[in-house]
This record gives sequence, structure tokens and C-alpha cells, in this order.
Amino acid sequence: MKSGRSFAGPFIALFTAMAVGWLMQPADSPPMRLPTRPAPSPDWELVGLDGRTAKLTDFKGRIVVMNLWATYCIPCVRETPDLIRFHEAQATNGVVVVGVAAEDGARETVPPFVKAHRIPYPVYYADLTAIEQFGSVSLPQTFIIDREGMIQSRFIGRMRRQDLEKAIAPLLAGNLTNSTPDTGSGVR
Repeated sequence: MKSGRSFAGPFIALFTAMAVGWLMQPADSPPMRLPTRPAPSPDWELVGLDGRTAKLTDFKGRIVVMNLWATYCIPCVRETPDLIRFHEAQATNGVVVVGVAAEDGARETVPPFVKAHRIPYPVYYADLTAIEQFGSVSLPQTFIIDREGMIQSRFIGRMRRQDLEKAIAPLLAGNLTNSTPDTGSGVR
């Protein structure tokens, strides 16, 4: 990370956008699928809770469900059990959930959260570069990245296990067009 760059500005803007979203989103609303054309995913490089660095290319050949989240984000906390169950059910299919914690002070707040919720999938700390690369403005945000490193779908809002299963179904079937079924109307 470059010295002199602060997380404060982007995280304040991110928190403000999330707060507005929370006020407008019913607790049971489906995630909003953003219009997405298949595009190469940025080859991010992030540090995990274990201190090791990982890159997207480390997951080549697997379908990556990249979930940007924060411990203070209520929809993020609510989707955690579904992400865990989905990850465990899909592990033998070459699918991996990757959690990316996007919050100030994550090194203090995230490890106890991961331990308390027994999160089995890899969790990494977002840095300013990753947030800028993915253009994240709202949490939770989930990217479906195919086996070749192409972003096939992008969702904002709480993902449930059934939403995740629908989103990856075309990729498991070998259909790499952007025909992921809608999981909601996209209107809140």
C-alpha cells in the first residue's frame, strides 16, 4: 500500500451510500443484479487473515464468488450463513467463495467475526486499490467470476444461497454467456 493514502474519504462515501441503501431496502428483498457484460476481472492482490497474499490468478480454473462486505453492514452479516452453506455445498464443484472485508480497522474487527461465525472460506482485507478496481460503492456486493477470470455477474444486496446457486448455474453447465438468471426485479 502506498503511504500517504487514506481510507477515510472512500470509506465515508461508502458508508453513506450503504446507509441510504439500508434505509430503502426491506430486509427480505432480493439482491439487485447490475447489468454486466462479461469483462476481465482485475487481477487483485490482497492480504488474507493469515498474512498470506493471494491473487485472482491463484483461483484460475475455479468459479469465484467474490463478496465485498463489512462487519458493521447488517445485510452482510445476514448473508454470512448463506455464504457459508453455499461454499461448503459447492466446494467439490470447483466453486470458492472469497470474502473481501472492506472496512476501516478490519484487522481488529474481522478476525473475531470470522472466528465467531466459523467462516470456512478465505477472507482477505480490501485495500484502496481493490475498492477502486471494482468500483464498489455499496455493501454487500458480490461478483461472479468464471473459471477464466471473467466477471459474469455483479450483485448489490444480500445474497441468499438460492440466489448464489442460480447465479453460478450457467457457469457450472459450461454456458459462459451472460445469461445468469435474474434473482430479482432489480427494483427496490
